[in-house]
Amino acid sequence: MIICVTQRKLCKDNFFQRIDSIASAKPNAIILREKDCTEKEYLKLAKKCYDICKKYNVTLIINTFYNVAKRLNLPVQISFPESQKYSHLPINTGVSIHSVKEAVEAEKNGADFLIAGHIFPTLCKPGLPPRGTNFLSEICNNVSCPVLGIGGIDENNVFDIAKTEASGFCVMSSLMECPNPYEKTLTLRNISEKFFHYTIK
Repeated sequence: MIICVTQRKLCKDNFFQRIDSIASAKPNAIILREKDCTEKEYLKLAKKCYDICKKYNVTLIINTFYNVAKRLNLPVQISFPESQKYSHLPINTGVSIHSVKEAVEAEKNGADFLIAGHIFPTLCKPGLPPRGTNFLSEICNNVSCPVLGIGGIDENNVFDIAKTEASGFCVMSSLMECPNPYEKTLTLRNISEKFFHYTIK
């Protein structure tokens, strides 16, 4: 499984055209991760991205804003601290985690999938050392729900993710900045289909 993650401020061209290019290559899902938005701004953005994703039958995952996810009937991905506000997480909820303890607690609280990172060096986490594939393997070995790796993953190192028990991976920066997002997404999707078989519902 490949999930593409957005960050429109990294995008030098038209953001919606880039989303269209990515979605047309049919990744398993796109996470709309725009943390600087108000809920009203995010809803407007999400509606446009949802229309694009529907055109290509690609799942859109809402980041953080549960009300938007509920309104559009879409999966949601939240941080581990945010997940702790719920006695039991609603269905179709993914949680971002950074330790085995967080992974175990999130699963017990009803997380449908986990996103673990960051695995490789990434410009999004300057100065923070990557946790590596051993960390990802440890997470996978301590939970039964699907785990996806994130952080610095591209077509050159995704094979290292495939050697773990991970169910897939997420890609953000390179897809927001590359000159041909369609080709890059297609390349990563083809690799994903050989090694990963989990799909967000």
